[in-house]
Amino acid sequence: MATLEGGAFDDALLGSRFSDVIFGRGGDDTIFGQGNDDVLFGEEGNDVLFGGSGDDVVLGGEGDDVLFSGSGDDALIGGDGSDLMMGGSGEDVLSGGADSDRLLGGSGNDVLDGGSDSDLLIGGAGDDIVLGGGGDDVMLGGSGDDV
Repeated sequence: MATLEGGAFDDALLGSRFSDVIFGRGGDDTIFGQGNDDVLFGEEGNDVLFGGSGDDVVLGGEGDDVLFSGSGDDALIGGDGSDLMMGGSGEDVLSGGADSDRLLGGSGNDVLDGGSDSDLLIGGAGDDIVLGGGGDDVMLGGSGDDV
């Protein structure tokens, strides 16, 4: 498993076809996990993170982040800030955390948890579990049997 770290400024970090752990650190970073099972940390700044294929863990951290799942069964965790999370084709878990977030499930059987504050949660295709949490949330199911 390889480890890659960004610096204090805006970075573009690209993982390998193997399992990687990637830290964005400071700045507004763009991180691509690529193949296999990756762990991506956006940390500080307004980051954009792409899980890619494999079963990935994608953590936004502080800032208003955009997190994308891929083809595996992924966990997307927004953290502090108003985040946008988009599930992929696997069975994903999307967790908004603090602030107002937008969580969009993918085609798999997903779990969406808005956390605190007012969130928008859209289940998408598949049999999803949609949890609003605190705040005035808007929750929409999709084409599957949603709870």
